[in-house]
Amino acid sequence: MNKRKKKNKYIPLIVLLVLIVVMAAAYTMLSSANDQKEAEQAAADAAANAVEMIAEYDYTTTVGLMYQRAGSDPVELKVVNGVWQMADDEHFPVSQTAVASMANAIASIGIKNHVTEGDPADYGLAEPAYLIEVTYDGGVSHQYRIGDYNAFGGGAYYFMMDGTMYTIPTGLTSYFDYGRDDLLQLDTMPTDIETDYINSITVTADGTDKVIDDADGIAALFDLFGDIALTSCADYYTDETERAETYGLDGSDKITISYKRAVTSTDANGNQTTNRLDTSYTFLFGEAADGGYYGSPEKSTIAYLIGAETADAIAEYLTYEPAPVSEEP
Repeated sequence: MNKRKKKNKYIPLIVLLVLIVVMAAAYTMLSSANDQKEAEQAAADAAANAVEMIAEYDYTTTVGLMYQRAGSDPVELKVVNGVWQMADDEHFPVSQTAVASMANAIASIGIKNHVTEGDPADYGLAEPAYLIEVTYDGGVSHQYRIGDYNAFGGGAYYFMMDGTMYTIPTGLTSYFDYGRDDLLQLDTMPTDIETDYINSITVTADGTDKVIDDADGIAALFDLFGDIALTSCADYYTDETERAETYGLDGSDKITISYKRAVTSTDANGNQTTNRLDTSYTFLFGEAADGGYYGSPEKSTIAYLIGAETADAIAEYLTYEPAPVSEEP
């Protein structure tokens, strides 16, 4: 994209630190996802086999959730206009699915036994492995503590609800093995673009446009577009000024795909009809960064790191000329 590299000594360090955090978060999220089905099944089995249910709420009425794993900072979330957000940062893009799973898991708790002897400290409940506080619509709130694991009797965790001690089956803790950065919801690239329905692709470099509308050029350029990966987050929230001045995401370098999107509708008789509507998708490229460029979907507030090879290859289409059409003799 031939953009000037900003001489800000702090940016590379910030990007490196954020990249490390996001990569670690992605690994943790992937590991947790692999275990999630087993955890959900274990939790369902636990509820079915529980001696007694001590909490049964509609998780959709949850309005506040705080949890803390031993040795980690607390994560506090709240519902604003039906959407989960960080209590201390409204701009943090929270994974709604992950938090909804937490709220659902903590809404129904079945116990194995009551614990009537001993002190909470004897069971790891004074300094718990997990501390969870949940609030429901109407102001009802509870504090839960999960302590030591007891391998005897089929395995269970010591558990405290509002000062009363129990043992609960395994399955609940995996829902709360997320740090703050694990809950970062990144953008995804569009999945509804079909090559046969692309009208044209416009490459813009340094404010100069080049429209590609021949079949070969569209196919090759769309393949390059598919190499853009939204995995390395440089900044999870940027306002309009910061996007332009700090990251160079001012629209002077971009790729715009104009295509016909499939829209399916169903009438009163259940008959489906698919129509194609003209739409477009724009991805912005910004200032050079270590190993690549800043980039972002036009309608996103997140700044990403994009590989230099892909961005430069797209920019080269500014001088693209389609192959001449051979004339039939």
